Amino acid sequence: MLPLEIYRPIFRWISDRPTLVSLSVVSKFFKDEAQKLLYHSFASDSASAHIRFLVNIVQYPHLALLVRSYMLYKDVDKAIYNPIFIAGLKAMKNLKELYVGVPADGVDALQLFNASQLRTCSFQLERFTWLIPLCEPAYNQSELLEFVLAQTLLQHFGASFPVPSQHLVTPAHCPRLTSLDGDLNLIEAIMPSRNITTLTWNANHTEEHREITHLKSYFEKVLAFAYGGYHRRRSLSVIAEYMPYLQTLELFGLRSADPRSLSEFQHLRTLIISRTTGNLMLPLPLTEHNALCDLIFSWTKSLQVIYITYFERGMYQMFYRDSPRVKLLSSEEVHAWWNDILF
Repeated sequence: MLPLEIYRPIFRWISDRPTLVSLSVVSKFFKDEAQKLLYHSFASDSASAHIRFLVNIVQYPHLALLVRSYMLYKDVDKAIYNPIFIAGLKAMKNLKELYVGVPADGVDALQLFNASQLRTCSFQLERFTWLIPLCEPAYNQSELLEFVLAQTLLQHFGASFPVPSQHLVTPAHCPRLTSLDGDLNLIEAIMPSRNITTLTWNANHTEEHREITHLKSYFEKVLAFAYGGYHRRRSLSVIAEYMPYLQTLELFGLRSADPRSLSEFQHLRTLIISRTTGNLMLPLPLTEHNALCDLIFSWTKSLQVIYITYFERGMYQMFYRDSPRVKLLSSEEVHAWWNDILF
């Protein structure tokens, strides 16, 4: 038999969960190595799978210590109804990434779980996304921000803030934070005095005419920017004035003036055009993709590549400057590349 140390790097190439489960019954060493991978991260579209996972790690705390990433998507919000949810979170003491999403009609779930319960958890997160509907009274913005400001290792934070924040946020809070994802209330609360280089601005219907000049010096640091949401956003030409060094831009939806405004971004190298959030309609007809890209490339000299959402769900067309070749990529491929910018 080979020395045990040789098997460890081999395990890292195994992603198939049934295989890992089978290996875990071979020997104690195999069990330990398999469990590190089986429990490193958990994300599922099944509420019952989430509950089984949480019950297991609460019952066996040594497994909870292996969890580094936990994602609860909006389609499995019933998992949040179960009291085991907060018990499971508290058990994940080494958790580094937490994503919680609840649908707009998840009122009962929100009444059972709110941000104040996060403060009973001892983990120090690196990436944290908390997607809660703006209109829900159970969403406690103040408690959420208190929790976030205590996360000294945090690099990315995403949320929606229903109201402007009254908290005093200093540079000493979240000193490693470089990525934000949220509405203008969140941006105003967190971005000042911080080196945010990656920003996702989910515009809402109350923001289009709000003043943003006080954020200009902070926007100037942004190198990667995603802009849009469910609602109409302000003109790109305004944003160009505030982000002179922007290199990567994702637009959700396409306004008529956007292509010409792109020329104002002097350092832009990558453009992603996606559907408006919640809208299955394409930003523009497929027959216009080639002509649009030619036009944008001619106006925006620094731009090298354009991704445009395709008619198949989750697919993008990729256009290179000075190349007739058009590639098809999945949304995961496009945004995995985008995530490399974030982290």
